Amino acid sequence: MAALRRLCLARSGRVSEAADLGAAIAARSQEADDWFRCAQLANALGKGGEALPWALRALAVAPFSPRYVEAAAHAALLQPQGIGAAIEALRALPLPGAPVTAGWRGDGLLAAQRLPYYAQYDSDHHAHMGWVTRLRRTTPDILPAGAWRGGGGLADILPAAAAIRDHFQALPHVEFRHAAEYAAVRLSCLLVPEGRWPLEFVSTAPLSLGQRPWVFWFDILSSLFNPFASLEDMRIDDHCPWYRIVKTLLEAPACRAICSHYPRSKGFIGAFFQSRIIAGKTRHVGPCDLGAGPESPAVATGRRPAPGDGNRVTLLFTNSRAQRDAGFYFRGGVDVLNGFERLAGRFPDLHLILRSPLPATLSQRLRTLAMEHPRIRWLPDFLAVDKHHAVMAEADILVMPGPILYRNGVTEALRLGIVPILGDPPGIEEVVEDGVNVVIVRGRRHRMRIDPGVPELTANLSGLMAATDRPADPAFFESYVRALEALVAAPDRRARLSRAGMAVLQAGPADLEAFERVIAEAQHPPDAGAC
Repeated sequence: MAALRRLCLARSGRVSEAADLGAAIAARSQEADDWFRCAQLANALGKGGEALPWALRALAVAPFSPRYVEAAAHAALLQPQGIGAAIEALRALPLPGAPVTAGWRGDGLLAAQRLPYYAQYDSDHHAHMGWVTRLRRTTPDILPAGAWRGGGGLADILPAAAAIRDHFQALPHVEFRHAAEYAAVRLSCLLVPEGRWPLEFVSTAPLSLGQRPWVFWFDILSSLFNPFASLEDMRIDDHCPWYRIVKTLLEAPACRAICSHYPRSKGFIGAFFQSRIIAGKTRHVGPCDLGAGPESPAVATGRRPAPGDGNRVTLLFTNSRAQRDAGFYFRGGVDVLNGFERLAGRFPDLHLILRSPLPATLSQRLRTLAMEHPRIRWLPDFLAVDKHHAVMAEADILVMPGPILYRNGVTEALRLGIVPILGDPPGIEEVVEDGVNVVIVRGRRHRMRIDPGVPELTANLSGLMAATDRPADPAFFESYVRALEALVAAPDRRARLSRAGMAVLQAGPADLEAFERVIAEAQHPPDAGAC
């Protein structure tokens, strides 16, 4: 109960009270996670000196935990008097040395997506890694998880992290505490083994501190500021410290190129950051999923495997690759379960595949529905790419009625002939067309707004996280159920939408060539200078 109260206090903004309780829990606990939580809360209050002993104690137990490495680094970087004491304390711990470096070249394209710190950013997501694995003129080094140095390398890289912190602190609107937090959270990307890689491929979030030249694969705007700003209550503008730091990293010469699968992203990203430099290095490359690329039978032949017999219609809801609770809520999981319950009586052949763990906060009613309904197939565990696509091949309709555009899931479904029914998040019109290849239900856009002209990104998804039983937006939910009901009842319409989706979203040789060109130019830029 004390741990739950600690969590509730922290989430409600009463961090000082949570920290006091966390210290009391840690003092009598033998659990490394309690020590970590104590350090984390002390760091949130700017008390690095108090946080460091608890963080080091946790790190000694689990030196390859990215969370524990981050907490120790944050505590060290919060101390303006210097990092010397932290380095001495780290060297006194019995931490593991450098990992074995056999199994990779160390001189090709570095892809760190399988290292532990990438886990919260969807790791080696097949929608991001598809083209990397198909490169013909560059050899990618996709490092295994065991290549990460973890806490054993922290003492060696703290001086570089402190210098980066001081560089960030000199930026407008960036205070010391902001600079220390950003450097600590991103510091894990410095803990890769030694190598001569001329270029690194970075996806989802800007997981680089400029330590080597890098190419960035842009996906969702809000992910640029993850985890520093929460989608539950986010406001990003040019006075925000995270905006200033990310802009600096993207403008820096080390960031050689930005790839985006949004055709108009060149103008959009540049406008949002008010930067001609960023606009000038942004390139459009069509995405290519592993297992759903140009050689996929469903794509190559323009048809998909038959999902079933008779009048059966299968809905599919998928969480993110990282399987977070927030992903269930943000993608519309509560609406999906309630909508299925509403329609299941009318359509006896309606089925739902729920590829997501159930959040701990989900109501018992919905939990029972998901786990016990005979026509809901619940898949709570992580699925490898081949099994994931096998599950998708069974579906007719992708249900994702949330306020965020998760483009990868939508385009993956379209390629396989699955018809998406979506909310109306910002940017949706650039990817799909309502009534042509998807069904869009209006009424979610008030929860997230993007205005690149200001610039401003705002999100208030706390209501979705709080709506653990009934939908957060009742009017939207009714519109969604009506639209889904009409789609389920119209097989000819689904067939037309399916054909249209496959026709417009086929990655091909031109996209691979475009990506090859981006990588080649980034490795050998005409004006390469200091990074």
